[in-house]
Amino acid sequence: MRHSTLLKNIATLSTKDRNMFQKWLTSPFFNQREDLVALFQYVHKHLEKKPEKLQKEIVWPAIYPNTPYQEAKMNLIMSLLLQQLRDFFAWQAWKDDQPNPQLYLCKALRRMGLDADFERSWEEAYAALLATPYRDEQFYQLSHHLYKEKFDHLALKNRVVEVPFAQMATDRQTAYLLGQLRLQCSAAVFKQLSKQQTETNLSDPIQLNPDHPDLQAIPGIRLYTCLRAALNNPENEDAFYEAKNLIHQYGHQFREAERREQYLIALNFCIRKINAGKAHFRAQAFELYQSGIENKALFENGILSQFTYKNATTSGIMAGQFDWVRQFLEDYKPFLHPRERHAAYVYNLAVYYFRMRDYEQAMTLLRDASLGDDSLTNLDARSMLVRIYYERDYIDALDALLDSFSIYLRRRTNLGYHKAHYENLIRFVRQMIRKAPLTNTAKAQIRSEAAATPQLAERSWLMQQLS
Repeated sequence: MRHSTLLKNIATLSTKDRNMFQKWLTSPFFNQREDLVALFQYVHKHLEKKPEKLQKEIVWPAIYPNTPYQEAKMNLIMSLLLQQLRDFFAWQAWKDDQPNPQLYLCKALRRMGLDADFERSWEEAYAALLATPYRDEQFYQLSHHLYKEKFDHLALKNRVVEVPFAQMATDRQTAYLLGQLRLQCSAAVFKQLSKQQTETNLSDPIQLNPDHPDLQAIPGIRLYTCLRAALNNPENEDAFYEAKNLIHQYGHQFREAERREQYLIALNFCIRKINAGKAHFRAQAFELYQSGIENKALFENGILSQFTYKNATTSGIMAGQFDWVRQFLEDYKPFLHPRERHAAYVYNLAVYYFRMRDYEQAMTLLRDASLGDDSLTNLDARSMLVRIYYERDYIDALDALLDSFSIYLRRRTNLGYHKAHYENLIRFVRQMIRKAPLTNTAKAQIRSEAAATPQLAERSWLMQQLS
């Protein structure tokens, strides 16, 4: 039970949400089984403090005292409680998106024939929709559905003269284009990241021209048009710069997940340019990370992921913004998830000191760091130690590190192409150790072999040591 889907879902709930879910369970409208209430209360009590008490056989007496244990029944109530939790999640998401409940209230009032109530509720619902900051696909979809309710109401009363067909058509078209352009941008990024060779057919089945001046006046359509143009043609830097400006200017018009996606698409373009040798895009990537963190666009539910924390640190270092990086590591540490906070902070602080060439501080932090299961972080940390030990001439420590590094690479099955890159790094460093002190002839020989090896981690550092 300790590793069940049920417990994993409950663990994601905040204290406030757990209290709300308990009220949900104790409401006879949603649940009439007392054993589900008892199971949740037991899990809530022991999940963090005494997880060892969450074995099925131990939990059972708290729910069914003086009753022999039944595996099938225990599995059933776990399944029923999970379904209640999923229903609670769905209700919570529906409730939190305020215009949705108002739309369904209008729908219910129309069906019940309560005309005056419908008209008053419709006006309130549309005013509430306009009062939201969003002008994204969902906004235009909701606007269309509200006007559709108004159309159905007017048609029932034979008031066809007032039917808002033009508004309905405009909203539907705008929502469609926003969704289609966003999907095309996401597909372009996926194709580039996955090196997918097959074409993904995302041509518009409806012939709408997003370049029409009326549509380009809608910030979201203009933004996605620019992002698509930049992704499809990396040389179109003007489209990227305009997209970046639109993200800064109109990002508040999009919901959290979509806003974050826009930043990540723009960052993907920057990374492609940096990898193509366009070093000035390091500053562009840093600016996106800086603004996306300051305005919380790169957060998710108030949490800054360890990966964004790491990428922002790397971006700041690449852009030469060392003072910003040092302050960022301290200021945004509290926004990391508690289970990742210490490890992410220590690792990235080690990276900072490493790039500042304060190797003693970096070594101390890396030795004490708990790197978890993230493969790329482990590879980065080990390669940093390889460089430090070699440059400091800690040969015995380096030799032991290379052995443990090789064992790590053999045991990990999820490294993909990274495995060959680091195996070759280890091979060349071993050669450099064996032939030390390196003569010019030995350096030239290893350098020539390394230059002919396409898969090689830390290539520039290695070549520098062999120059």
